[in-house]
Amino acid sequence: MSVEITVEQALDIIASSSSHGSTKVTETALNGLASFARRSREVEARRLAEELTRYGDQFIRLRPTSILLVHAVKSLIRVVRDRVEQGQDIEGVRHAILEQKDVLLRSIRSSIEQISSIGSRRISDGESIMIHGYSSTTLGIIKKAAQEGKRLRIFSTETRPEFEGRLAAIELSRLGIDTTIITDSSSRYYMKDVDKFLVGAEAVAANGAVINKIGTSLIALAAHEARVRVFVAAATSKFSSETVLGELVAIEERDRFQLLSPSEYEKLGRPKIRNPAYDVTSPEHVDLIITEKGVIPPQGAIMILRESFGWPISGVEDRPLVGVQR
Repeated sequence: MSVEITVEQALDIIASSSSHGSTKVTETALNGLASFARRSREVEARRLAEELTRYGDQFIRLRPTSILLVHAVKSLIRVVRDRVEQGQDIEGVRHAILEQKDVLLRSIRSSIEQISSIGSRRISDGESIMIHGYSSTTLGIIKKAAQEGKRLRIFSTETRPEFEGRLAAIELSRLGIDTTIITDSSSRYYMKDVDKFLVGAEAVAANGAVINKIGTSLIALAAHEARVRVFVAAATSKFSSETVLGELVAIEERDRFQLLSPSEYEKLGRPKIRNPAYDVTSPEHVDLIITEKGVIPPQGAIMILRESFGWPISGVEDRPLVGVQR
């Protein structure tokens, strides 16, 4: 039986980067918000909505790059505000929060299942695949292909500085999938042995650019140079409507002490340290984006946004507009 986490614990988990991949981070945030609603002793529906909004904003400030998290939290808050405006009592609002959380989680899991099935059809028996970071969607594709009897060889980068790639490698190895961990900097060296580079996404821009774990763009460039196909696995809920209007997706910077210990930092005379969590991969270096609606070229991202929001793009005002942090 899973242990319910408090909203404060959920915030700590995400702030400390203990939860990897946008899917797991979003699940953590939604479960934390639902836990707050369930445990809250607030007797006024409006006050509950205000407190939920405050916590929701904290999650978004922690992970502004994760479009899936941003969309999910905003959706939950929007439903709560609607119920309050309709005059529902505290129990009605509480029930709406828990119900919407379940709806969102089911939708996320359904998208992963669909992408896994679609993506596995793009993988052939005997192929070698390079992955970078920890992506529930990417791992879903590999696991599905393995379940179909396809023999695969996986090259998983360590994915510094948080080493999410090691976690992905461990998960795949435990399933009996041939997996080799390599350093990030050796990805170009091993590209000659690879058939495909498969990666997830934190966000997909309107022009098809992919925002993902730092280092993705360099590996995609190496793959492009070696004529290795680059596949991105991303649900349409990760497509950013704000980028249609010229907004840029925020690139988070993580703690400097991920790179140096406090003692090393002092010993080196407190040098300047930059630690961006993500980078942007050009659409020219992406062959296909695998979504739950099918496979599209990166240039098709704008069509997904038109289909989801209409044209001109509507509903953007409900979502945070954030600029690039350099």
